[in-house]
Amino acid sequence: MKLLTSKNEEELQDEIKRRYQNKRDINAFKEAEQKKLNSYRTQRLNLLEEQEQILQKLHSIEDDEQMKKAIEDLQKPKKNNNARYIEHLLRQTAWGMLWFLLYSGISLLFRLNSDIIFTMMLRHPMLEIFIKSMTIIGVIFVVLLYIAFGARSPRTWIPFGYLKGDTFLVGICTGSIVSYIIGQLEPLPGTILPYIDRIFMIIFATFLAYMFISCIIGYMLHNKKEDLSYAYQDSAIDRPIELIEEDMLQRKRFAMHLVSYLNRHEKGGYSVGIMGEWGSGKSSVFNFLQSFLPDDTIQINFKPWYFGKDNHNIIQNFLEQMSEKLRTTFFYKPKLERELAAYAKLFSSIQMKQGFITFSFKDIIDRTISSGDTSLTQLKGEIEHSLRQLDKPIYVFIDDLDRLDPQEIQTILKMIRLVADFPNITYILALDENIIVKSLQGMYQQDPNENTSEQARRYLEKFIQLPVYLPRVGQTELGELAWNMLTSLMKDLDKPMINIDKSVLTKYITRLKYNIRTLKRLMNMWELMIGMLDQEVELKDLLLLLMVKVNKPNLYDYIYANSTYFLEHQADVEKERVRFITLFPDYPIYEDLLKELLPYSEQLWNPDYKIKLNLVRDSQLSITNSRVFNRYFQYGLPEKEASNKQIDGLLSALENSDKKSILKTYSGFMNLFTPDQTNDAIRRRISKFHDSKTKLSQLLLAVSLRFSSLYDKDKLSYTAEQSSLVGLTRDLIIYVPQEALLSFIKYANIALSAHVYRFAARKRTDLQQQLQSTMKANLSSELRSPPSQKYLSEDAHLIFTLWRELENEDNIKKSVENWISDTNSLSNFLEYALPISKIQFIDYTTHVYLYNQVVELLKVLPAKRLSNLLIPLIQLPDQLEKLQPLQETNDEQLNLKAFSYAYHTLSNFVAMKLREIIENAQLAKEIGPPNQAVIKLAENLHLFPNSKEREKVKNLQQQLHNLIQSMNNI
Repeated sequence: MKLLTSKNEEELQDEIKRRYQNKRDINAFKEAEQKKLNSYRTQRLNLLEEQEQILQKLHSIEDDEQMKKAIEDLQKPKKNNNARYIEHLLRQTAWGMLWFLLYSGISLLFRLNSDIIFTMMLRHPMLEIFIKSMTIIGVIFVVLLYIAFGARSPRTWIPFGYLKGDTFLVGICTGSIVSYIIGQLEPLPGTILPYIDRIFMIIFATFLAYMFISCIIGYMLHNKKEDLSYAYQDSAIDRPIELIEEDMLQRKRFAMHLVSYLNRHEKGGYSVGIMGEWGSGKSSVFNFLQSFLPDDTIQINFKPWYFGKDNHNIIQNFLEQMSEKLRTTFFYKPKLERELAAYAKLFSSIQMKQGFITFSFKDIIDRTISSGDTSLTQLKGEIEHSLRQLDKPIYVFIDDLDRLDPQEIQTILKMIRLVADFPNITYILALDENIIVKSLQGMYQQDPNENTSEQARRYLEKFIQLPVYLPRVGQTELGELAWNMLTSLMKDLDKPMINIDKSVLTKYITRLKYNIRTLKRLMNMWELMIGMLDQEVELKDLLLLLMVKVNKPNLYDYIYANSTYFLEHQADVEKERVRFITLFPDYPIYEDLLKELLPYSEQLWNPDYKIKLNLVRDSQLSITNSRVFNRYFQYGLPEKEASNKQIDGLLSALENSDKKSILKTYSGFMNLFTPDQTNDAIRRRISKFHDSKTKLSQLLLAVSLRFSSLYDKDKLSYTAEQSSLVGLTRDLIIYVPQEALLSFIKYANIALSAHVYRFAARKRTDLQQQLQSTMKANLSSELRSPPSQKYLSEDAHLIFTLWRELENEDNIKKSVENWISDTNSLSNFLEYALPISKIQFIDYTTHVYLYNQVVELLKVLPAKRLSNLLIPLIQLPDQLEKLQPLQETNDEQLNLKAFSYAYHTLSNFVAMKLREIIENAQLAKEIGPPNQAVIKLAENLHLFPNSKEREKVKNLQQQLHNLIQSMNNI
């Protein structure tokens, strides 16, 4: 039963009224049809009464006794099912009483003569053996009789008394028990005879208990049974009025008219063919027919493709299923069941093989049928007579006939021919006429001069007396239906409608030539996928991709296997373009859909394709995003990747956590998934919560605590998770409130604060002054000791650089002077203060950068003690390039050696560069921008260690100044 989703009171009232009105319409239709049916049956009854009068007249004048019996048989009044059951039960009870009296009489004779028998046993020992043997034979005889009369099975429910074995067993067992109880008044003599008496009583009591237990178990199983093999499993059977397409496609009205026709011709003996192409709604019509047919009809859903390949087995299984249906629907006639069983045995598939010779009983049966065997004719006549007495129309629904192979189709048609003229049976077949005709054409391939298609069609017409063609569904109506199904499904799932226009959906449904069945498959897949991928993908993209999958599975597979052509521009695509057009010659049908879904796909069929800007839509969950592309095909996230729902749950948990548990909550979540990917997923998600300031503030605090717990100054660099935490922090500071951001800058790990400070100052211009003062105070407090003691080298350099930007130079100089006491402390300082990793010693262009960095450090280093702490020039290489091998081997003193070399050669380096600038300027008549770094370096002349060298540099500066002035005058 369909569950109601949460709806407001008005919507619920409307739905209740709609369902009640539909149910009332169906009941009204049934009542009207029942009146017509009763009128028809009354007319038929009048004819039967007239026939009865004629039969009575014939009976009175007939002299032949056999003919009189035949007339009397026709004159037997038809009884309803309950009356037949009671009559049958009374008849079987009478037989049971006879068995009871027979057994009781034998037992009484045995007891009356027990003394004589006992005496003879004493005189003749062989008599004892004879009596024991007869006891065993008697038990076996009773068991065989029970089986012959019809033994009960606990797996099958048959009302009590239907089987002759029921009353036989009750009569025999009751006689045995009563005889045993009476016998206790006067016990039998000896030991053997009482023992045999007890054995008989125990055995028959056990049989009686078995029969009653079988009845109970069979009844319980019958109530719970779901016949998956035969029952037509479709939601439309239980709730046909709730089918969305019923009014739009006029299937309901169509079914009503067909039911009216069937009611007027309920005596059967013919077949109806529901003709329509695959997916045109034939099965839905079946559901409506079964709902609208009168309640007292017998409906059999026969699925021939459930059975084996043996063609004769299909007929046998159909007859067995008919017998089973008659039994379970309380239209039980033991005689009819036996007749159907006997008729089915004629079509049993038994073969014996010996080497290359096959002996088939089916061939004999086929020859027997063709020769008109009188026993078969007689059996068929008996079945017809029993069916007339049943007086209930039987409708046999055969669906999916076009799924069978040609041999099986022919067998089904022959089965209809064999059984179609049975009274009260009407066949209703659902088939695609074109597919059936193609399957039957193989019967006529031996005659090349004949039109095999026309022959096959004429052959089919022999078996279907009433062909009913379903009206075709227009593509516009189908598009409307698709939209209604989608909106209804989203409403039932209590989810907002996806961002797709109705005209777009209708256009693609029409262009891809969907039918009802493919549309249902699309909606079934959509309902399944939306449950797995909701909030993980762009739902519009998912729907469009599923439209391709349902209609063109190999194109769907191609998109996944060749994703590079759909996600980015490819320079060499000509070969793949030829391959694509060869594989999918019908690609124009999907062209617009693919361009909307994956814009780069156009390069696969358009030779004039050119790169267009902004092809990729701005959506982090779009299929055009390479990070989430695989989600659309994997039907979910990898095991170690957190979903958006789980991320939302994390944010909700953090919102309600205190500071002590917030780290535990966040760390526990990260341990369940891949941390760096999870942090990236959170980054993509936080924009959805820009209004929830509390959640984002708590998340920023959790990120800060997590970063601090992972920080290790002995590591060479950040882990992937730490890098992702830095990126996540950058995104969070855009949305968090002012108090949370300032608190983060003040209390967070100083390395993390330093990484995001400049970004925060640019993004939060309204807080620049507060951010600057907070960061400055934090740095001053943190850098009372050298940063290298707490932080990675790269972080220490970042912190020191940021400190120099914000803090007064005199205060920095005092702190640095306290840090540096010897060569080792100077070497440690230079490890983070001098960014040696950015210098390539063999590249002359980086030398100027090194000297500039050295000059900047000279501004804060203790000048008086510095020369004594450096490595003497005589102990250093004669060229800066020779330090390159030390950089490759990670020499611990590389920073100190590079600084010492630059310090000692600073004046000479600047003087050499100034001479080069002057000479080049004199030749080129201008001073280019690349030399400005050297000029800036010379401006810090007061920091140069050697006074004589400073004088040389000063003279060169003056010379360059004069040259610049003369160039400007010219």
